Amino acid sequence: MSKELFLKSLLWLLELPLKIRKRIKKFLVIRGFRQVGKNFFFDPLFSSFPVDGTTQIGNNVFIGENAYWRGEICVGNNVMFGPKVTIFAGKHIFAVKGKSPRFITPYPRQNSEPVVFEDETWIAANVTITGNVTIGIGAVVGAGSVVSSNVCPFTLSVGNPCRPVRQIFDDANLIIHLKEIGYNDGFAVEVVEKRKIFLENKNIPFINYTDIYEPVIYKRL
Repeated sequence: MSKELFLKSLLWLLELPLKIRKRIKKFLVIRGFRQVGKNFFFDPLFSSFPVDGTTQIGNNVFIGENAYWRGEICVGNNVMFGPKVTIFAGKHIFAVKGKSPRFITPYPRQNSEPVVFEDETWIAANVTITGNVTIGIGAVVGAGSVVSSNVCPFTLSVGNPCRPVRQIFDDANLIIHLKEIGYNDGFAVEVVEKRKIFLENKNIPFINYTDIYEPVIYKRL
């Protein structure tokens, strides 16, 4: 046996236990979710997820490595998470007279603060999200942001605390965009109105990168 073949064989043997562990943990994590859609990609080895039957995952969801999720979480369709996204969909109980927080164990769902990710959202790397938050459809949350309140649909939001800094498409192009990716007219208009109400007619600039990135690889699963 050549040296090269020996090294390749040794590497394969060393990786085999890792592959087995990965398959087992992936199976256990998915079994611990309430619902899982198709085309779900995540890192089972170096991420931590709740397996209490409350997490729901839609179709075409990608979760980057080193995720840390806790609590009741609902993820819609076509959602992306960068690496090291932390979600705390619950709270520690404290300020109870005569009781040390260290030894308080809540009853099931007593401290639940659900987090919802609507369709078409993108959460970038190192984002932290606390409880009772909804990430609106089409929203993009910038890297390193801390999200402690609802995020407006089809906005780019960043910072600590996370705030909208750009609208994604103007109203007319947003309606066209939503229709082209499969939503009906009524829903598209509803999203536009919801964004207007959320932003309270604030003068936030629009972004539209269609002309720049038109020739991209685009393949729906």
